Amino acid sequence: MEKMSTEKRSEILDAAIKLFSEKGFERTTVDEIASKANVGKGTIYLYFENKEHIFLTIIEEGMSQLRRFFQQMSKEENFLSLLRELIFSYLKFAEDNREIYRLFLKERLAMRLFDEDTLGRRFMEMHHELHQFMTEFMQRGMDEGALRPADPGYLGMALNGIISHTVFYWLFTNEQQPLTGLTDALYRLFLTGAANDFNLNISGGVRDVS
Repeated sequence: MEKMSTEKRSEILDAAIKLFSEKGFERTTVDEIASKANVGKGTIYLYFENKEHIFLTIIEEGMSQLRRFFQQMSKEENFLSLLRELIFSYLKFAEDNREIYRLFLKERLAMRLFDEDTLGRRFMEMHHELHQFMTEFMQRGMDEGALRPADPGYLGMALNGIISHTVFYWLFTNEQQPLTGLTDALYRLFLTGAANDFNLNISGGVRDVS
């Protein structure tokens, strides 16, 4: 029996990411993934139950990486410093994982997020997890007096929308400038409508939290 290895698993996932990004989830077959990864079809099933499992693994590992970025943010810093770090981390994840993020957006646009199957349910769970984090983060901003009183859920969706649409444009127009270079612009854009004190000094740099 073939011995399993971390390197082989990564090669399979890398091949799947490329194919899913090029052809979409539905039109990609396990045979094609095996061929691109230079392994036998049987080897695929040593690591993954099926094509859906491969896809979920790609998305979940990407989300775990983004979650680690968020967890690195210090609980001791003030909200405004952390807000800039959060935006930077989100953009850096998309910049460093262009194919995974493009794949996520393509399948989301194909409405797989709302399918009543395992993929759809897991997509919605991950979406809810991100929304919950953003909501709690916005509540912290209000508790510290940095944001004016509002529904933290809507504020979280607003911030996520600003970032997500910026990433979408960057990905699908093949912009060459570093995505993280837009951190301060998005930070200021959000605070223009959400800051409790419109005379706040919101200048400053960005700390790399990778």
